[in-house]
Amino acid sequence: MIQGPITREASQLEVKDFMIDTGWDWGKIPFELPVEVRRLIQATPVNLLSRGVDKLAWSGSPKGTFDLKSAYRIAMGDEGIDLFPARWIWKVNTLPRIRTFLWKCAHNSIGVKVCLEKRGISHDTTCPLCQEGVESILHALRDCPLLRGLWNQLGILPSNQAFWSSNLQDWLMLNSKFKHSLGATHPPWNVDSF
Repeated sequence: MIQGPITREASQLEVKDFMIDTGWDWGKIPFELPVEVRRLIQATPVNLLSRGVDKLAWSGSPKGTFDLKSAYRIAMGDEGIDLFPARWIWKVNTLPRIRTFLWKCAHNSIGVKVCLEKRGISHDTTCPLCQEGVESILHALRDCPLLRGLWNQLGILPSNQAFWSSNLQDWLMLNSKFKHSLGATHPPWNVDSF
């Protein structure tokens, strides 16, 4: 965006050299910045307690501190994807192992082929049971044609659009908060009704 050479003095300047108590001292910059760039710089939060000292910040986290969660998201190419909030899982009144399983599903940490392929472990994503679809978490739990009969036996009707058409996050939440049994002998995921 900016053409031409930069002076030696200008190349030695740091961000702190352009900051004043009320914002930015644009007059110290030896060239004209485009308006869009100025707006981006002005929108960047500045730590006023740093006393004019530049410091390294990790761009993957809002606090600027390194954490493994943000590094993992960057490595997996998910840094722009906002994962749905899964805090509700820990409030579901069910067995701890079911809550843990739901949490793993919510964070794509189940060993289905799509998740394994994303981590570079497997290259074939075909469902090993039906050999028809891609084995995602939702396919392995609900959408595999071989499982439809099981869901029908548990009392899920083919006309139940909320059950059969919702995405993974909504499907997990729908079934976790459902307080009625799917059938006379089958308890719900949520144990409030016991």
